[in-house]
Amino acid sequence: MKKTLIVLFTLFTFSSLMAKKPPFQLTFGGGGGFTGLVTTYTLNSDRTFSKEESLNHKKEELPKVKAKEVRQIRKMLKKVNFTLVNIDKPGNMSSFITLKEGGKEYKSVWSGGKPENAELAALNDKLTSLIPHK
Repeated sequence: MKKTLIVLFTLFTFSSLMAKKPPFQLTFGGGGGFTGLVTTYTLNSDRTFSKEESLNHKKEELPKVKAKEVRQIRKMLKKVNFTLVNIDKPGNMSSFITLKEGGKEYKSVWSGGKPENAELAALNDKLTSLIPHK
């Protein structure tokens, strides 16, 4: 009986440790200026990817992102410590990255194309590289 309980406890503990990473939704993009056009890209942890433009509210599904790319992005989010970065420097033309995970939302917004934080700039470059070019 004791052996059975120990085995069950061990299996339960191991399965808890091997549980899936929490789902997330990552939005990024930029815009503003005279027209006010903001283009937003959304990447979900299930690898779905989409694009939306603010003026015409046109939403377009994009090809799924490779699992390898999602793993790299998760590592980059951890490296940049995105949940603590919180840059809030919008300008006439702004860029942004927003992470929704675990019921919370974390956002960084900066003026221009590149943020001052080098790791955040690398994350932004990685996300931008996912955008298919026609």
